Amino acid sequence: MKMKIKPGKKIPLGTKQAEMLVKMIDITCDDELDCGTVFENLDSYAEYVLGSGKKTKTIQLVEEHLRTCGDCAEEFQLLLKALKAVDK
Repeated sequence: MKMKIKPGKKIPLGTKQAEMLVKMIDITCDDELDCGTVFENLDSYAEYVLGSGKKTKTIQLVEEHLRTCGDCAEEFQLLLKALKAVDK
């Protein structure tokens, strides 16, 4: 069940939650991609990783996103595994 929070209402944070929030803010960038955009560009990133693509700004942003997003990183590893299996 999702908790509905009214705008402007303060939510108390414990020490661990506050530390996690600070870490998340620290690793954010001005030019971040969302998961949907990363997913759309995984094929290009796979080409880059496999040596047949060139490093563009988008590739760099995908790379940064994959370092912080476990779900997208897992999708990429599955794609890479499938592509390597096809190449054999």
